[in-house]
Amino acid sequence: MSIILFLLGLVFGSFLSALASREGSKNSIWRGRSFCPRCQKKLSAMELVPIFSFIFLGGRCRHCHKTIPWYEPVVELGCALAFLVVGFVHNWSLDWMLARDLIFTIFFVLLFLTDVYHGLLPHRFTIIATAVALGFNLIIARGDWLIAPTVASVIVGMVVCGGFFMAQHLLSRGRWVGGGDVGMGVFLGAALGFQYGIWAIGLAYVIGAVFAIFLLATKKATTKSQIPFGPFLAIAGWIVLVAMVR
Repeated sequence: MSIILFLLGLVFGSFLSALASREGSKNSIWRGRSFCPRCQKKLSAMELVPIFSFIFLGGRCRHCHKTIPWYEPVVELGCALAFLVVGFVHNWSLDWMLARDLIFTIFFVLLFLTDVYHGLLPHRFTIIATAVALGFNLIIARGDWLIAPTVASVIVGMVVCGGFFMAQHLLSRGRWVGGGDVGMGVFLGAALGFQYGIWAIGLAYVIGAVFAIFLLATKKATTKSQIPFGPFLAIAGWIVLVAMVR
C-alpha cells in the first residue's frame, strides 16, 4: 500500500503542477501533449516520468538543454510524501475515509500551487473542492465526528469560515484578502467543519506570520510586499485534516 500511495502521489504531483502552471493560459492540460515551455518541443512518455525523468535528463530539457525548474521534482516528491502521511494516519486501510483524505489532499495541493504560481485561487477549483467535500462528509461519512464533521458543523463551518474572509474582503475592498480566499474559507468549512476549520485558519495565520518574519529578517521582502495567503491556508488545512484522523 505504501508503495502504491507513493507512486500515486508522484503522478498526481506531476499532474497538479502542470494543471496549476497552465491555469489562466490558453494551453489546456486536457488537450494536446505536454511540451517544454522554453522550446515548445513536445515531450515523450519517457520525459514525463515523475522524478526519474528529471534525474535521467540531468535536470535539463533533452531538446533545448535549458534547465528544468527545480520545483517540479520537489512538488512531485512533496505530494508523494503527503499521500504517504495520509496512508499512515489511516493505518494503510483501504476504505472511503482514506479516499476522502487523499482527494482532499489533492485539492489542497492544487490550490497551494495555483496561488504560488499565479497568486490565484480559482473559484472553479474551490467550488468543485467544496462540492466534493460536501459529498464525502454528508453522504459517505454520515457525521462520524471522529473522522468527519457533523452536518451542522459543516454548514456552520462554511458560513463562518467563508464569512470571515468575506467580511475582510468587503471591508478592505479586496486589499486585505482576495475573492479566492473567500472560496477557500468555504472549502475549509466543508472539509473540516466549524471547529477544525477555525483551527486551520488560526494555524494559517501563525504559519504565515513565521514565514513573513523570515522573509523580513533575510531582507527578501519588505513591509509593503504582498504575500498570497492561500498557500498557508492549504498547508494548515492539510495539517488539521491529518490531525483529525489521529
